[in-house]
Amino acid sequence: MESIIEILPANNSEKVLRSYLETETSYALLVNGRRGIGKTFFLKNKFLSQAAKVKVYHDQSKYYKPVYISLFGLSSMTEVYTLISLELLPFLKGKTIKISMGIAKMFIRGLLQYKRAGNIDDFLKDISRISKSALEMKELVLIFDDLDRLPDTVSITEFVGFVNSLVEHDNNKVIVIADQDSITDQKNYLAVKEKTIGTTVEFTAAFNDSFDQIVLEKYKKAGFEPYYKYLLELKPMIRELFQAAESTNLRTLIYFLQIFDKIFHDVYYELQLDQNDPDDLNRFKLQEIARFAGSVCIEFKSGSISYTNTQGIDEVAAINAQLTQEFLRKAFSDNMRRLNDSATSKEEKENEQSYKDAFVAKFYSNKTYHFYPSIFRFVTGGDDFNKNELLADLKEKIDDRRQKIYRQDELLNALGYPQCYDLDNDELRKLTAEMYELALQGLFSLDRYLSVFHFLERFPEILAYDPKEVTEKLKAAVREHAANFFYVPMLKEHFDVKQEQKNYEYFKDLFLVLNEVNEQVSKEMGCKNDLDLFTAFAQDPDSFYKAAYEQYSDRPILATWDFDAFYSRFREMTNNQLRGFSNFLKNRYLGYEMPRWTEMEFFALLKEKLNDKGEGEPTLRDMILEGLKEMIDQILQKPTLDALKMLNACNFFSNCAT
Repeated sequence: MESIIEILPANNSEKVLRSYLETETSYALLVNGRRGIGKTFFLKNKFLSQAAKVKVYHDQSKYYKPVYISLFGLSSMTEVYTLISLELLPFLKGKTIKISMGIAKMFIRGLLQYKRAGNIDDFLKDISRISKSALEMKELVLIFDDLDRLPDTVSITEFVGFVNSLVEHDNNKVIVIADQDSITDQKNYLAVKEKTIGTTVEFTAAFNDSFDQIVLEKYKKAGFEPYYKYLLELKPMIRELFQAAESTNLRTLIYFLQIFDKIFHDVYYELQLDQNDPDDLNRFKLQEIARFAGSVCIEFKSGSISYTNTQGIDEVAAINAQLTQEFLRKAFSDNMRRLNDSATSKEEKENEQSYKDAFVAKFYSNKTYHFYPSIFRFVTGGDDFNKNELLADLKEKIDDRRQKIYRQDELLNALGYPQCYDLDNDELRKLTAEMYELALQGLFSLDRYLSVFHFLERFPEILAYDPKEVTEKLKAAVREHAANFFYVPMLKEHFDVKQEQKNYEYFKDLFLVLNEVNEQVSKEMGCKNDLDLFTAFAQDPDSFYKAAYEQYSDRPILATWDFDAFYSRFREMTNNQLRGFSNFLKNRYLGYEMPRWTEMEFFALLKEKLNDKGEGEPTLRDMILEGLKEMIDQILQKPTLDALKMLNACNFFSNCAT
């Protein structure tokens, strides 16, 4: 039998399926599509109700009765009859309903396998009296879902043969749902498919229709009006995230809606969004939460990340994903991170780096990215949602002053390439002047000031800014507003202006001041917080690891600790706590960071302590400590970050001199 292929979105699939019911057929119809795309949701929530309104082709006085059966988890074909029988029970409980002999045979065969069916005679007492009102097989629309999940205990040939007997001998309407590429027994499936399947509908989900239907059924009708209204408002952003990931998986969408439901209701009143005129900043915070939760949900459900494997997205600095100049490079140097690694390690690091970059670029194009540990743990199943932790993160990361930076992002994006070429002269002058004014107030992050300068010095025929005057004013503004800035890790890596570029000397002059202020911010932050970090380690190691990963990746925190005080706490740690500390050192100094010169003494002292082995039979603790010692040996053999920085600085200033 020739197969007719139709590639249709959900709304057109409905027309094809209806046409199948209204036409004389002797074949089954296959709805094919990737797992999770929404085939089952569409059939259950839209088509079943529509099918029940279609008149039976062979008897226009009756309407079709759809029967939905999932093949997932079956152990034998006999269970198919049982499931059909159980689905028919609601139709047969009416006193006036009679059944034909064809249904009776299937019904008896199924119920005999199901001991909890009750008194079968109550349903079959009129089986011998066939009348015009009897329920016949031709009235049924049998929908078999999850053909691709049919277990090995059920032969694909046997099942398709069963379907063929229904459609060929009795002209029954049978719809099969599957991801046919995932069917294990492809050889036998393809051999019997042509004889049984007449039309294959290649199903593609229509996001808008599916989204509207899901939120209507799950939230509006359930009485969650505020959440339902906010989801409609959030719909364009959610669609954007799924399109960016090239995902049409409705299971992932539903998972996100369930996850975000909990978060939304926990922070809704805290952010005062129940007011008639909620604060714009709080609305922004909620959207920030939704974007991060949605991004992590998509990647988690695709298997790209997990609770124990962040793929490095927790290490990404809070930076704009699309930097507006070619000379603003990513914050971390791949070459530096891969030094001294094995070939396998190099490949892993390259993949990790590319994944981090891809994640931010995919979901945060032209937007500032923040990592929220409380949401990540909740989405990936590592912990219940911690409202207080999230609210504290929001307060720290998106306060009133930092919120202003988002206007700066908008300006840089509007003035960036190629968008700037769509501006007329008046728009270009207006946006550039606004950017300049905000820069002089110290409201850009340090890594954006080179972009600001470039946008001022270009197009001199139209803008007419003096590059020397601009440089001096920007330098003075950065120094004056030093207290406004957050530390930017590896800022030196952002400089890639070529000597042949116009106004190179001014770029270099401004960049030296940016680094001067950045180091000043780093020093002030470090002096204040190093003692707090040791307190965190001594009292709650997990809080220490969290702070070290998120805020102090570029500081030699171990160098400032009193080693005796550390070792006293170290000896009291449980085996699991020792493993946690070992993982911290591995991730920070072997996988992510390199030791600072000033930290080497700490590691040397710890190695010396670990060399003092006890006598007697080895214990689990001994094995953990031995593994820790081997790791510290590797750390001590690595080059230090300070030495590499010094080499880079020498190269940088050497290039400047030439």
